[in-house]
Amino acid sequence: LCPPQGCRYKDKKWCPKLFNEYTPQWFSADELEKKDYIALSYPTEEFDDQTLSDEFLKLVGWYLSEGHLSGYNRDPNSILVFSLGKHERANAEEIANTIKKITGKEAKIKETKTALQIYICKSDFARRFIQFGKKADKKKLPYNFMILPREKQKIILSSLLKILCLNIQEKKI
Repeated sequence: LCPPQGCRYKDKKWCPKLFNEYTPQWFSADELEKKDYIALSYPTEEFDDQTLSDEFLKLVGWYLSEGHLSGYNRDPNSILVFSLGKHERANAEEIANTIKKITGKEAKIKETKTALQIYICKSDFARRFIQFGKKADKKKLPYNFMILPREKQKIILSSLLKILCLNIQEKKI
């Protein structure tokens, strides 16, 4: 989206309509089509939720990167799980320690053939992450997290990028 002054498309019929009637909406990546425009903006409002600790915000970033919810038939969202590569032991320990700081309960680290899984079976805690999406293709950042002060947003972003960038570097993308 470009500003109305100096816009190279300002004489086109569709440009002013697009600019004037635009309202921000969230779309999942699978809903985007070729030639869609993606407009990025920073909300003008800000709300500092004092109940969100730095540790919880770190966990949000890690969850958006490598987390999902699991559970049993009777309680399908009762287990918070993070899946990392086997070589990411330090990150797994950091996630487990952060969970313990927040909940007071030990997170388990399970090693499989190809991965490390960090999990905690604490349904009330795990359910706090439903708002971010349960599985990878449904991940999102709720609006109330988008309007946090920039310092709190940086905590989420830095933990998200810490693991994402590690994965990107390894794949040499």
